[in-house]
Amino acid sequence: MSEMMYGQIMVHCATSIGSTVRFTDESGTARTGTIASNGYLSMKLAAFKRYTVTLGAFTSDPITLGAGQNVFVEAGLTTASWDGIKRIVNAGKAADYISNGDQFTVELSGGETLVYEANVNVYGLGEVDFIPTYCLATTRQHHTSNTNAGGWNASDLRTYLNNTFITMLPSDLQAVISEKPVKATQGSQVNTVLTSNDKIWIPTEKEVFGGITYSGSSENSVNNLYPIFTDAASRVRTQGSNGAAGYVWLASPYIGNSTHFCIVGTSGAPDYGGASGSYGVLPCFRIAPDA
Repeated sequence: MSEMMYGQIMVHCATSIGSTVRFTDESGTARTGTIASNGYLSMKLAAFKRYTVTLGAFTSDPITLGAGQNVFVEAGLTTASWDGIKRIVNAGKAADYISNGDQFTVELSGGETLVYEANVNVYGLGEVDFIPTYCLATTRQHHTSNTNAGGWNASDLRTYLNNTFITMLPSDLQAVISEKPVKATQGSQVNTVLTSNDKIWIPTEKEVFGGITYSGSSENSVNNLYPIFTDAASRVRTQGSNGAAGYVWLASPYIGNSTHFCIVGTSGAPDYGGASGSYGVLPCFRIAPDA
């Protein structure tokens, strides 16, 4: 066959040296190759066919290969997929590929869509924390009983997010989410921090406002401000993508009594509300380097 009856697909994945890449045509016939020490693999393939490229959890869109055509596929460090973002984070290059405030869209299984903003390396772990730009369309109670006893650790909202909401996320996103140690006081006016390791969480007061107003002072030294929150306007969140500005739950118990949690007010100011009230929810998640 003439050389012009072939094309070439070059695959790059610097974090998968020695890994096997599979090139599969529309008939199901596959050829394989290995990522070389320079992070690249070039494969000459018959032209006028459609191929998919698979490397670990990465699968490319179908590629129609023309005669003499050279196609480049970035199978590793890319923000176009959650697996790609995980590879970026594992490579220690989050800040090189992702900026604070970059937006990523997530479609939930129930049909709702959330838009997330990235926060890079806020806790110095090379992690990226993702916070929605608006709340879930449906408000929820922090606790079915009007109590903050046990703090975030004992919250019914925490149980819902980590047992129910997480199953609504796309499977490829679920596969790369890391646990975050959420640090908030234990409620009942006790200024002692508890740590809850969660895949889905909501921010603390310090993480949104950069300081302590109504939460326990011990939270101030264990939490950092997320850079997307620059002023009151940036803290305002609507109910759903097109709703009105609403009150938004935070993980921090109100230190002044045993019934309230901290919230973000409709103007973006700190406030607090009874745990059995129904307010807006920002289901956040983290992608961190593997240990």
